[in-house]
Amino acid sequence: ESSLQVWNFGNMQSLGAPFELYGEKVWAVAFSPDGSLIASGYIDGMICVCDARTGKLEGEPLRGQMHQVETLAFSPCGDVIASGDIYGEVRLWNVRPFSSKGTFRHGKEVTSLAFSYDGHLLYSASDDSTVCCWDVTSGKQKGNRIATGGSPILDMSISSDGTRLFIGSKDGIMRVLDTEFAEWKADTTICGSGLFGPNRVPLEIEDDGWLQGPDNGLLLWIPE
Repeated sequence: ESSLQVWNFGNMQSLGAPFELYGEKVWAVAFSPDGSLIASGYIDGMICVCDARTGKLEGEPLRGQMHQVETLAFSPCGDVIASGDIYGEVRLWNVRPFSSKGTFRHGKEVTSLAFSYDGHLLYSASDDSTVCCWDVTSGKQKGNRIATGGSPILDMSISSDGTRLFIGSKDGIMRVLDTEFAEWKADTTICGSGLFGPNRVPLEIEDDGWLQGPDNGLLLWIPE
């Protein structure tokens, strides 16, 4: 589908007519932190940014990603967009004015991107089951590539304080990474037979919906 449709999450009703920005298939979408902009990535590598209310294009389409855009992310301040493609290239784009900012190389297909809470670091996850950390200013990789256990990563999200990465993989396991020390804090299966911590020790969801790690730290909240 080549159009974008905005929905009201509360009542699941569509908000206005779909936005037709570009003729190719949409493969990735991201809202800016303030909700005013939508970035969309396409099967041919094109990226468009539009006003979330009107659908009007903001500037010219961003050209440079040569292959299918798999994932998009805005920095916390909304001044940078990161895009990842099917062949492992990660690009950074300045917002207003729009321009190319830099290029990283993860390796295989980039499936998810997440900025640190201050926007100084960018994490990229890949189909090869690894996570990389990049310095947004210098463009250099920080530390070693981190292996997550052999299964392709499908999605990734960072905690609001930037201390933990939550990584969902094709094997049905959600892994939690301590970003400061690059240590795994939990290995939690959210599909199948239950929740497990390191060494497959069962974890329990508290009555208030919080899942705690082995050190009694709060990992995530699971609503009823």
